[in-house]
Amino acid sequence: MKKLIREPLVHFLLLGVLIFAAYGWVKRDQQSADEIVVSRGQQQHLMTMFSRTWQRQPTPQEYQGLLKDYIREEIAYREGKAMGLDQGDTIIRRRMRQKLELLTDEIVSFTKPSDEDLQQYLDENPEPFRLEPRMDLRQVYISLDKRGADADAYAVEILEQLKSKPQTDWKALGDSLPLPSGFTVARLGEIARNFGSQFADSLLKLEQGEWIGPILSGYGLHLVRIDAYVPARDPELIEVRDKVKIEWLEQRRRNATDELYKRLAEKYSIDIESLIEESAE
Repeated sequence: MKKLIREPLVHFLLLGVLIFAAYGWVKRDQQSADEIVVSRGQQQHLMTMFSRTWQRQPTPQEYQGLLKDYIREEIAYREGKAMGLDQGDTIIRRRMRQKLELLTDEIVSFTKPSDEDLQQYLDENPEPFRLEPRMDLRQVYISLDKRGADADAYAVEILEQLKSKPQTDWKALGDSLPLPSGFTVARLGEIARNFGSQFADSLLKLEQGEWIGPILSGYGLHLVRIDAYVPARDPELIEVRDKVKIEWLEQRRRNATDELYKRLAEKYSIDIESLIEESAE
């Protein structure tokens, strides 16, 4: 079955279905001007666009709002077209393009990738799914504003205390900072968001199990101790399957859209005039 799906002839037939559907879509608008159908593919498209903007799924109330806006947009589009307002209008042209490209979304949405398909995609595109380093981290903060020129000396004094007296309550040392003094199994990106990327990157060079510093961040100086460290690694498919599936479908959608325009462009003679006017002889 997998071999059959990858045959060029099958791709050509699917593309034919897509083009046929494109013309059917336009024809349906002409024959059913009084009917508005919000297809499953259109609803998926609305939710996808919302998720890309807000980085989360819409609530039921927000979803109803999306449907309401879409229906209003569709009514306005059809009424405007009936009044001839679409002639030479850039926005209407873009709307027509969106409707055409939505067809590829609908067709691709019916594709169900196998684990073998997803594993191959993961093997070929490992970087976006690579799991960040994780670590257990303690930090003691020294304020440059508060300590001034004595900040380095004060940091060294605390560091010596931590090394010579391991039972010292490290949380009671240093200056106050409205950020966690300790992290457990924290991703490197989480630490970078709290203390800055330069600080986070410097942690990758440190030894585990001992207090080290001072290390500079955007806040000031820090004495740090890494108690546990898990290096970055390539994940197993089961760990990132949903994310891989989304990217796999997105790539299929892009490929289908590119192929659709490639085939449709064969119907036209395309002439792109030069931006440089030819000088008269």
